[in-house]
Amino acid sequence: MTKTIAWTGSALLACALLVAPAPAATADPDPNACQALQAAGPRFRDLDQQRAALQDQLKTLRGAHPPQGELDKWRDLQRQLGDLFRQSQHFLEQTADGVNNDVAEQALRDQASAYQDLADVQDEIISSEDADGVPAELTGRFNDAAGRIAPAADRLNAVERDVCASAPAAGS
Repeated sequence: MTKTIAWTGSALLACALLVAPAPAATADPDPNACQALQAAGPRFRDLDQQRAALQDQLKTLRGAHPPQGELDKWRDLQRQLGDLFRQSQHFLEQTADGVNNDVAEQALRDQASAYQDLADVQDEIISSEDADGVPAELTGRFNDAAGRIAPAADRLNAVERDVCASAPAAGS
């Protein structure tokens, strides 16, 4: 199986975050959905910061090509990154369950699905017995999943803007 020349999760995810924006989402102002989305923001930003820190640590281990003697550390960092992808997926799904707005719920589920795909590929990377590189097939699948993150995030941000636009405070 062909190996990739270089692979780093942070570089791939960073590239994915630069892809073209998703189609504009439209949702009516909805104070309850606005409140749910805004309440989820700090937790999701925290998960994002944790992912970035792990990706930086992986980058220092040369991405898919950890130095001899660092394979256990590399696998542990990859496992932690996969766990954060999975936590993001579950958090987005929980938020979707309570948002009570069809458009916002779909935007949350779309982003959760992208994180689920990343977590699934990450599980395969961790279980790979290959010590000298991540197989190109897994790199391609990771890139595909990572490429869905930015459009889903853009759509969710647009939905949040819409539901929070001129929405009176919840409970008013």
